[in-house]
Amino acid sequence: MNATSTHREPWLARGATLVLGLAIWLSSPPEGLTVQAWHLFALFISAIGAVVTGALPILTASVLAVAAAVLTGT
Repeated sequence: MNATSTHREPWLARGATLVLGLAIWLSSPPEGLTVQAWHLFALFISAIGAVVTGALPILTASVLAVAAAVLTGT
């Protein structure tokens, strides 16, 4: 592994996590689920995905998810 590849991996994981969260957020919720609950699920999955892929530490991911929930009114 070279230095460029090592430097790029966290950004790739963060981008993938962001794309996953946005894809869930923008898709229509399943029947019987409110839009707010679906958006909260998208934030939850994004936070968990960021921790699992190593994109963000757990504290950072959880604080960002809570902040996003508050700022979006979810």
